[in-house]
Order: sequence, then C-alpha cells, then structure tokens
Amino acid sequence: MFIGLLLPVFIVIVQTNPQIVTETKLYKIVGSWSARRYTWYLIRNDVSSDNGEHDITVSELNIYPVKSLRKVALEFSKLDALGLENDRRLMIVRRTVDMYDVERWRFLTQRQCSSLATIDATVSDDNKLIKLSVENGKKSVDIDISQEKIMQGEKLVAGIWDDKVVVSDISSEDARQFIYNVVEKEVKLDPSLGITKPNDVRLVSILPLSKHQRASDESYLPLAALQGNGSSPNVALSDGYPILIANEASLAELNRKIVTKSKPEIPMSRFRPNIVVKGAKAFEEDEWKAIEIEGNIFHVVKGCPRCKQSCVDQITGERFEEPLQTLAEFRSFGGNGDVYFGQNVVMQECSRLFEIKVGSKIKVITRGQPVWNREAASEE
Repeated sequence: MFIGLLLPVFIVIVQTNPQIVTETKLYKIVGSWSARRYTWYLIRNDVSSDNGEHDITVSELNIYPVKSLRKVALEFSKLDALGLENDRRLMIVRRTVDMYDVERWRFLTQRQCSSLATIDATVSDDNKLIKLSVENGKKSVDIDISQEKIMQGEKLVAGIWDDKVVVSDISSEDARQFIYNVVEKEVKLDPSLGITKPNDVRLVSILPLSKHQRASDESYLPLAALQGNGSSPNVALSDGYPILIANEASLAELNRKIVTKSKPEIPMSRFRPNIVVKGAKAFEEDEWKAIEIEGNIFHVVKGCPRCKQSCVDQITGERFEEPLQTLAEFRSFGGNGDVYFGQNVVMQECSRLFEIKVGSKIKVITRGQPVWNREAASEE
C-alpha cells in the first residue's frame, strides 16, 4: 500500500523534472515527502512524546535585524520562508584583499569587534527604514532598507563562514562613518581586519526573498526538513540555520554551576536565541526532534556550538571568560572540544506560517538522540 501511495509521486517527478531525478535526489524527494507526511500524521492523531507532566511555552521572542547587533524583543512574530520576519536580513561586512589584490567582503561580528553589541537596530513599522543608534539614541543614523533601495544597491559577494552570498550594499557614507566610529578603537588594535577607514565597512542586505539564495547545511538536516524538490531550505544571514531555540531551565542549570565559583549569573541574551522556552526540564531540548508551535512544525537540527561571542555582554560590549569556561566542564560533546547551548531549528516546508507569540504552547512531537558537530566549529 505504501509503494502504491508513492507511485504517483515518482511519475510526476520523472515527467516534470527528468533532469533532477538521480538516485540520490529521488531518495531525498521521496524520503522528505514521506517524513513530512509522517509528522503530519502524528499531529492529526494527537500523538506526541510529551508525558503531560509539564506545559512548555514560549517565554521570549527575539530578532536581530542586523547580524551581531542588539536584539529586538517581540511579543509576537510573523514567520516567512527564512524564519522569523526581519531576523538577520542585514549584516556588516568588512573589505579584504586577497593574494591577487582582488577586493573581497567578509562578515564582521562580535567575535572580532565586541563593540557591535552596543548598537541598537530598530526597523520602522513599514519595513522601509532602519535606525542604528548608540548611547541611548544620542548618536544615530537612518538607513533606507526599502525593496527599491535593495534592488538599486551595488551587489557584492560576501563571505559568511564557508558560504558566499550575493548581497546589496545599502549603506550611505553616513552609515559607514557611524559603524566605523563604533569599531574604530578595536580595529586599530587588530590590523589583520583590514579596516582603516569608513569605506572599509558596509551595511548590506539580502536580496528579496524570491532572489536570495543561501542553503542551510544539508549534512545535518533531517529528511522532513528538506524542501519538496529535495533541496535544503534557505537561510538568511545567521551562522547556519534560521532559528535558535534556548531553554530557561538550561540557563538556570548553567548559572547554578557558575555561581558556585563566586561569579555572577549570565543573562539569556549572551546566547542570542530567537525563541526561548519555559516549562521544560534543563537541556531536554537536546532530544527534541520535531515540535509544533501554533500549527507550525519545526525540526531540531543539531546543538549550537558556542564561541567567544557568548562571552560578550550584550549591553556594554565587554568580554568575559564565562560561559565558555563552565560550559566546557559539562557541555562538551562530539570529542572535538566544542561546547553547546541551545538548538538550531528549521521550519518544515508547507508549515502554515502563522504568527507565534510569547505564551504560545510548544508540543514536542518526536524525540531522539542529540546531534553534535562532527568537526570542530570554525573560529573567526
């Protein structure tokens, strides 16, 4: 019976897309279709791995309009094909020159310049303007982020880890000067960054959704998270996956260990999550595989390895030794030295894209073994 159900799928694929039907591709298409159907079957039949002992709800929703700048806390958020609306669609890049004297652009984050944590980024209600500000708004600059501006901006190829993505330069001279003023002290101490003048930094945007191309790392994706054509879902400008989930109880357990060393607790903001949950047990999110929030299905991909950015105070930009020191004592997995807090998540294609809000209930559909990096995370 199962083969009979799949036969029409095979026929449609072969007839309409003969060029993509390789053995591997066909496996991904059919496997993804079957996995998504199974997830929907579990939901329709009210099957879950929850034992009813506790209610799990959303306690925080955060977006980061500009990668590595301050968060914007929300009471509710719309979803689109790239995750939470307006999350990490913009980033700052720095100019580099390769061995052939060819100009290149590379992402700039708190890993290199912790002072970026002092910049607020506020998007206007009509999504046509973003205000960058510091010192509680005493210094600021307004930047046009309208679709017209994005289409008209100079197109650059920017590097994000191993990815190359086409972006649009939307920064004015004032915007470049504003960013340079913030990072100037740090970049002068690190000549390797190659930032010596305002024109060496730019604020860039992804292209409109219909044109933006940057695939999530497929090597960790469950089949149900693949798109209907067997390809990986797109991601905006976050490090690897569209959404990061963190758990209040996990932070409480981490802080319990930190304070035994006579050190202060750290806030959740250090981990820059999109969705924070409460009501779950400490680190039980490690074993989540599929969850439902407001009718939307999310697949948990793998743990999030933490880097020195988690040691940056998200208000002052000051850098500390925690939480990496304590995480190394009990959250090091995979045998490569990486330490973990939070889980990377992708939405299932054809999810309803309803809004999610603070207070939304989370239903854990399936659980399984945690997934960690096979190789040590890159440093930059």
